[in-house]
Amino acid sequence: MAIKHTKDDSNVKKMYLDTRHCMLKGKHRPNYRLPPEAYAFGRATPMSMLNAEFYFFGPDTLDNCIETEDYIREAGYVDDDDTLIPVVYKTNDFGYREQKDMINPEHVGDCILVTGNSAAFATGSHEEDGFCYHLEEFSGIPVYNLGINNGGSKTAYRIIKAWRNILKPYCTISHLVWDKTRLEFEDAVQVGAHNYKRIFKQYYKNNDGQISEPNKKQIDNLMTGIWEKDLDLLLELENNLNVMWDLQTDGKLDVDNSTKEKYLEHEDIVLNPWTYWKKDAEHWTDQEKEEYMAGKPARDGIHESAENYRVIAEKCTEILRSRKWIPSHI
Repeated sequence: MAIKHTKDDSNVKKMYLDTRHCMLKGKHRPNYRLPPEAYAFGRATPMSMLNAEFYFFGPDTLDNCIETEDYIREAGYVDDDDTLIPVVYKTNDFGYREQKDMINPEHVGDCILVTGNSAAFATGSHEEDGFCYHLEEFSGIPVYNLGINNGGSKTAYRIIKAWRNILKPYCTISHLVWDKTRLEFEDAVQVGAHNYKRIFKQYYKNNDGQISEPNKKQIDNLMTGIWEKDLDLLLELENNLNVMWDLQTDGKLDVDNSTKEKYLEHEDIVLNPWTYWKKDAEHWTDQEKEEYMAGKPARDGIHESAENYRVIAEKCTEILRSRKWIPSHI
């Protein structure tokens, strides 16, 4: 029998459609309280993303939950009545998952600003199981979650520049991946991966449904160049630590190995293995599966478990203290 559910993902699908209309036609834009760059998707942030409550987000979709129902049950996301337990994604005035006051001078300062991709946002997980929650526990310092789904270096740079003088953090942490298609939303004119099909459409030619090899190589080179430029700019920021989530295999959208090697030893990049249930589970032993499930895995089976977030949060806290970016007496 299929898992029962009381909520669907129609509202988040509408929000993504509004985002596209916002980018292309200027529709659904909010009345900006701050410059557009301060909002989660920048100028592409629609009104329907602000002060909203979603029960699915990004790859954590209703279809995905139904298709992987055995995993969903084993991971603990159904109640005694076999009804799907919601992961509540609440967004604030600016489209972020953070629920603390972000603009009142009396309530900000002496904190850590976290941004970047869905590993910062904690897609597929309850807030209390995510990286930011654990980082706040280990550091004893308020942590602001300004992560977004599909965020990249340019997005992280924009958000840090927009919020640094408002939140006044001790330091910042950016979550990244090797994926070269992680463009800004307003640059890509599309939500999600494979952004190159639009941003570089002048180089994209469809030949019986396939990209001809010369054009694909040209596109890859262009994307890699932009990816490096964006990351280099982010690495220039003072007191910014970058967590690079590594699938440990070459993803089809990743930059090539020679590009990765330029950054592997950078002092402000922390490489962290990404444990991927759907990709690796068929090779796991029963004990490995049992340990993974005990670590509170993400509902979408794609993102990190609470245990992995806890481990990298502790590691980041140690690095921040060793560099004296945050107080050690707290």
